[in-house]
Order: sequence, then structure tokens, then C-alpha cells
Amino acid sequence: MKNRKLKFLWILLALLMGSGWFGYWEITKTEISGNIEPTNKTVVIFDFDGVICDSFHQFIQVFNETAPHYNLIKVSEKDLADIHNYETEYVFKKHGVSSWKMPVVIYHMKRTMKQLIPTLKLYNGIKETINEMTNKGIVVGIVTSNSQEVVHTFLKNNDLTDFQFIFTGSCMFGKAKNLKMVKDKLKSKTIFYVGDEVRDVKAAKEAELKSVAVTWGFHSRKLLESSNPGVIVDKPSDLVGIVQ
Repeated sequence: MKNRKLKFLWILLALLMGSGWFGYWEITKTEISGNIEPTNKTVVIFDFDGVICDSFHQFIQVFNETAPHYNLIKVSEKDLADIHNYETEYVFKKHGVSSWKMPVVIYHMKRTMKQLIPTLKLYNGIKETINEMTNKGIVVGIVTSNSQEVVHTFLKNNDLTDFQFIFTGSCMFGKAKNLKMVKDKLKSKTIFYVGDEVRDVKAAKEAELKSVAVTWGFHSRKLLESSNPGVIVDKPSDLVGIVQ
């Protein structure tokens, strides 16, 4: 076990040194497109994967392709039967992604995911919901751990151009940190964060935002209920009535 850990520490070192510090920078950097500026309007911040973009099956595909490179345990068909009932951290740990492997695994998966952008799908009804929000004067944005390239290409492919800002950054140190940065810039008294995972609910609470959990993404309603979000939504069209 000790030798195995040393092996992966050397892999991480190779990523940092051999790939140049570019590798480390890629998985820890934050980027902003659009404008995050003070407003007195209601703001709705969306997570990307699992809320706007249906990327679950592609995520599993990329994880399983990545697994052999880092001695991880692939996600089986049996695992898929109840994977939605477990927190993300537990799922990663169960499949061999320890905290010291996480940086290189994320880096590898992000690079591979770019190749699958054309296969990603928009959740039914979410585009119409976002359009309705902007028509009502609500400011909409995205905070995600995905990359600017993936998000922008996907939104362009689906003719979804309503977002005032897109903030991308690693969640290795917690998504709440990124949400707080955005909140401090917006200065709005009413900010919602819409996510599909328990960690999204926790991050919204830590950042002192109003949490909205959706059931069409990664986590099941039962699991989301255990995190006690502000509200749980079963279909996109219900979001407008909650945030206006």
C-alpha cells in the first residue's frame, strides 16, 4: 500500500513538473466570462452538469476509461442501479479515488470530456425556463467545476445565450469558496444556487445563498432531502415560480 501511494505521488509530481505547472494550473484555476457586477435584481446561479447539461453517462464513460491509468475501480452496471443514492465523495472513494489521486484523475477526465461535447444533451425544459427568467429581469449565471471550453461550446450548440456570467473553477477546495467570490461581486440580497448534488446544497448554505436542489441530475430526491435544501424541484418549469 505504501509503495502504491508513493507511485501515485510520483505521478502527481510528474503532472506538476513534467507537464509543466500547466497541469496543476489547469485543475486549480478559476476563469470568468461575462460580467459579474453589483445588482439589486434577483440572481439565479446554476450548476452546469446535472442541472443544465445531462452529462451523467458521459461522466461514467470517461471515469471508466480513466480508471485503468490510476488503478481505480470501474463503475459497473450494478453500481449504476443505486449510485444516485450516495454522496459524490463516497462514490469516488468507493471506486478508489483518494484525495491524493484526485488532482490527476480530475485533470485526465477534464481533458477527455472535451472530446464528448457533441454527445452532451440539454435537459428538457431547462432552456425555456432560463429564457423565461431573463425575460422577467432575473440575472442568470453559472458556477461550475467544468471548463469554459466545455460550457461555452455546449451553450453555443444549444443556442443558449442568456447567461450574464460563467464562473468556472476547481472544487478541490470546496465550491462554497467560488460561490462566495461571486456573491461578493454581485452584492444582491437575493441569490439562489441551483444544484443537483448534496455538496451543492452544502456549498450554498456555507456561502449563505438560497439553495435549490433539482431531482433530474445526479442525486436522488431521498438523498437531497437528507441535506435539507431550501426547496427541492422535480421539473425545470417549477423553478421560475420559486425564484421570482
